[in-house]
Amino acid sequence: DKETARKIDGCYSLTMHFIKQKDPDPHSCNLHRCRQTKLRKKVHMEALAIRNTRLDTTFSQRGRIRGIDAANSEILARPEVFAQAFRFLRNELRTDTQYPNNLGMTYHVGEDFLDAVDGLRAVDEVLTFMGFHNGDRLGHAIVLGIDVKNYYAKRHNILIIPLQVLLDNVVWLYHKGQDLPRFCRVCRELEILYETTYQKVHGSDKNSNNISPSLWDYYQSWLLRGDNPEYYSGRSGFTASSGYWYAFDLNTTSDSMLARKNDIAQKLYYDYHYNRTVKERGSRTEQVSLSDELVAHIADVQEKMLCEIERQNICVECNPTSNLLIGQIEGYRHHPILRFHNHGLNLNLPPHAISVSINTDDKGIFATSLEREYSLLALALEKEFAKEKENPPRTIYEWLDQIRKMAAEQRFR
Repeated sequence: DKETARKIDGCYSLTMHFIKQKDPDPHSCNLHRCRQTKLRKKVHMEALAIRNTRLDTTFSQRGRIRGIDAANSEILARPEVFAQAFRFLRNELRTDTQYPNNLGMTYHVGEDFLDAVDGLRAVDEVLTFMGFHNGDRLGHAIVLGIDVKNYYAKRHNILIIPLQVLLDNVVWLYHKGQDLPRFCRVCRELEILYETTYQKVHGSDKNSNNISPSLWDYYQSWLLRGDNPEYYSGRSGFTASSGYWYAFDLNTTSDSMLARKNDIAQKLYYDYHYNRTVKERGSRTEQVSLSDELVAHIADVQEKMLCEIERQNICVECNPTSNLLIGQIEGYRHHPILRFHNHGLNLNLPPHAISVSINTDDKGIFATSLEREYSLLALALEKEFAKEKENPPRTIYEWLDQIRKMAAEQRFR
């Protein structure tokens, strides 16, 4: 009836998805084609379309657009491609009081990755390049909750990975973990790995006595990845159709602003996007063996990131069945949600109370429902702790009810 239809009509909202796509010409080299040029243009136009739709007073459903997301396999495109769009839609000036610019932000990340460090770095790129903060959400993020030591042990501590990804991972890991106690034992291993990988990707410069840029220079070039590459090629600029789009060319964090003053970092960033030789060499794969000490250090960095996300109150959308079928999870009782939020449970894990939710992902594809996801987790945990008194069924149900309440708080209103 009409009354039921009216109630249903008032209960739904829309989250607009950017779709990650593979770069069709990853080795192109000219001032008009940076990495992912085609996708960047598509994201630009879609971001403007979302903004214009929310401003269109003749469109009755404009108020239903409550959030944005980037979906599909993250191996196809890194967060840097979508950074400007997220900054633009979060901050673009508005005078509309009926529908203020309160778009919720979520990003699918840390579900599929080339190795654990690659996944952790992708999560950090979302936080760093898109300015994620209190109330924003990460989709899946299972890389934050897997057993890192077990992950690498299954691979005998051996990686087969593109050189560019390896170079970025080494530099990021070196600086992300400098304040951790194990760093002094692995820093030399990382420095050697950086030197050898840099030479393979960038070659040697006879004018510099084969001395590579410092790790700090390269890290600062990574900090610039959230910027619009066109800014560095001289093509960026305001146009009537773009509105304020180009006002968000640059990431304005203090670290990024400092990195922008580093000429070496800017040159490395430019080569990353426009140097054909660098891109071709970087796409070649390399086999690398990691020490047990370095793997333990990676686990320490993972724990550090969990603490950062908890402190910033960034939410994690968990999808148990989807993660079990797609991710690196052995069973429901090993789902990362137990590492993200274990308040109230007696587990042999570091205590965390990250805001989480339980979701279906795509309930049609995975033949599930929200009720089934809760039930599967409850059943798995009851079986896991059947012989123990520390986590009886009542405790498990109370833990799940906490998550249900948190999910309601995470809604994009």
